[in-house]
Amino acid sequence: YRPALTRAGVISTPQVNAHKNGKRVRVAGGHVVRQHPQTARGVVFVSLEDEEGMLDVVLQPRVWDAVRKTVKGNSLIIADGTVQQNGGACSVLATAVRGF
Repeated sequence: YRPALTRAGVISTPQVNAHKNGKRVRVAGGHVVRQHPQTARGVVFVSLEDEEGMLDVVLQPRVWDAVRKTVKGNSLIIADGTVQQNGGACSVLATAVRGF
């Protein structure tokens, strides 16, 4: 899938990790874990896996409400958002998600 993803502007997990906090990115992968902790005030965490690693995508409640069916109905997803670097951990705060 990588050639098609690259044409769509999707970057790999290591490339995301190399970006600074706040940089807008597009990522994709198979969602392997979805967590909705009670203490997270409606925030959902989706772990995506591409050919080079895993990355957490954070979905605020309003975004999750809009994309819930897309995430649950597609094994591969593309997410647009901003990089969040926090103490060596990297994630993407999603603004949009679509199936691939």
